[in-house]
Amino acid sequence: MIVFDKCVQGLVAASFVLIVSTVRAQPAPGAPATPPGYAPQPGPPGPYWGPQPSAPPTPWQYAPPAPQPPPPPPIHDGFFLRFGMGMGMMDDSAEVETFVHEYGVNTRGGTLAFEVSVGGGVQPGIAIAGTYLLDIVVNPRVSERGTEHDDTGALTHDLLGATIDIYPNPFGGFHAGMTVGYATLSIDDEHRDINEGMAEGIGFAPHVGYGWWSSDTWSLGLLGRFRYSRMEADVNDGLPTGIQRDSVVVGTVELAATLF
Repeated sequence: MIVFDKCVQGLVAASFVLIVSTVRAQPAPGAPATPPGYAPQPGPPGPYWGPQPSAPPTPWQYAPPAPQPPPPPPIHDGFFLRFGMGMGMMDDSAEVETFVHEYGVNTRGGTLAFEVSVGGGVQPGIAIAGTYLLDIVVNPRVSERGTEHDDTGALTHDLLGATIDIYPNPFGGFHAGMTVGYATLSIDDEHRDINEGMAEGIGFAPHVGYGWWSSDTWSLGLLGRFRYSRMEADVNDGLPTGIQRDSVVVGTVELAATLF
């Protein structure tokens, strides 16, 4: 009997403990539920097959500096200087009037041509200069009073005047211009009535040419020139006896060096 009572007391005590623990495990009304457990964590990452970071460039691997802009092209402007030398043909037709008679004289031949011009640009591509032109015919062919002969003298024609030279494209080589000024004709001919005399008048000389740049300021090229002059001189055969009127036509091709 005593043993039975102890067993009953033990069962009662165990039931009480079980009830108390179950009540404590229940959440209070309105309280948030206990969060679920954490999800399983992923394992370590696998191998990376993407692009790998590159090492920083070494000093000599940096990009080169940007190229400098090209220098501006040469332009025709500023101080103007031209030297020219070439060859051509000259023809001098003279009308001689004296107190006794009138007649014509023609003198022609190959000429050596020279030019010197000095001036400056008034704006890019346009220059104004003072110019000296010289043409020399040695041993010209003379036709006079129905006879023709090779003279042993020389015919010298020069022009001192003002020149304008225009480059339509200030960066290019083509140019054209005109010279106008004081013209003279010197004749050394023992067969003519004017012996070592000089005719004076006016002349003009248009030209056209093309030059290729040889540096930033100099150009070399070819120049074609036409010249016409009208001059007069006293016929001098010891005493003034009349007048001579000369019309001179010259055509030349020159090699020209120009600083402009």
